Amino acid sequence: MIVDTPESPPPVLLVEDDEAVREAMREALEEEGYATLSADNGEQALELLARGPKPRLILLDLMMPVMNGWELLRVLRDSADLARIPVVILSVAGSLPSGIPSVRKPISVQTLLRLVDEYAD
Repeated sequence: MIVDTPESPPPVLLVEDDEAVREAMREALEEEGYATLSADNGEQALELLARGPKPRLILLDLMMPVMNGWELLRVLRDSADLARIPVVILSVAGSLPSGIPSVRKPISVQTLLRLVDEYAD
C-alpha cells in the first residue's frame, strides 16, 4: 500500500496487461525508491487517475484488453488535467506514436530506470 504524504513524490503509474512484466517493472522501480501504482488496462488506469494521487509519469503499454493504450492516450490528451502527466510508451507494437517517448519491449532494468529518471518530474 502506498501512503501519500506531503514529502513523498508522486508515484509512477505502470499500465501493462502482462502481470509478469508489470510486476518486474514494479519491483525494479520500488527497489530504486520509486512509489508505484499499477493497472491492467486503460480503464483501470483512469480509475486510479480519478482517485489520485496523480502520477509523476505513466509507463504505458499499447496492446491491452478492455481499453488499450491508444484509447487511453486519447483520453489523457483530451483532459487538461491529465495531459500534463508525462507518458512513455513501452510496447511491442509495430507502430508507435510520434511525439511521445517510446521504447520497444522487452527493455532492460537499466533502460527502465533511465527512462523514469529522464521523464519523471
